[in-house]
Amino acid sequence: MEARLEVPVELQEQLAVAARGAGAESFQLPDQFTRTLVSSAYLGQLGVNPLGGRAVGGRTDSSAWTFNAKRVSVADNSVTLHVTGTSDVSGGQGAEGTRTDGRHWEHRVQLEWEGYIDLNVSRITRLVMSAHGDERLRWGNAAWLATSEPDVAHLPAGHPIDMDCGVRYSIVAEPCCDDEVTNFQAAASRPGNGQQRLQKKMQRVQAGIRRWRQQGQSPQPVGRIMQHRSSHI
Repeated sequence: MEARLEVPVELQEQLAVAARGAGAESFQLPDQFTRTLVSSAYLGQLGVNPLGGRAVGGRTDSSAWTFNAKRVSVADNSVTLHVTGTSDVSGGQGAEGTRTDGRHWEHRVQLEWEGYIDLNVSRITRLVMSAHGDERLRWGNAAWLATSEPDVAHLPAGHPIDMDCGVRYSIVAEPCCDDEVTNFQAAASRPGNGQQRLQKKMQRVQAGIRRWRQQGQSPQPVGRIMQHRSSHI
């Protein structure tokens, strides 16, 4: 499985400040930085993110983690940190999601973490993390059993999930390429920014699907699949 991880510049700077302040001593990683790592480690579609909360129509039941780091090498302006930690997060269906399409889910992920982070002044130049533990995911939608729509019209193909097993995750992250970086505030202030264009495209796609269904046709694939590297900073 490949997914995209983005660590905002301000979080990288917070980590660098904490590392400089600790010197050769062990220190706790900034909370928001840790949350960014933990929130990427789960199975299933985006709508079952145990830390997603109301953003995915759910609720976050628990979010506990402890990550510590210690400097293991120094060279010029570069520092390598050894990181260890544990995380235990869980979430489930919220009222908002239940009212939209009737889905129900509950999700818990318990992990032990270890890895290394390379820092150059106030930027991360490389991040490698490994986590292993247990994951429990239950997801289903009874309303879909009564529909005549094809399974592929729904994620995950209309089938319930009941999973309880050991899991392992890894994160390998490097700086973004120049063409993947932009000034967020400047881009957001320009008319016709990327988010607006994406919304217009989605509206056109949805309108096309409605027309196909009215004509009794199956929706056709739209667009192209894009492959990303495992993670980016």
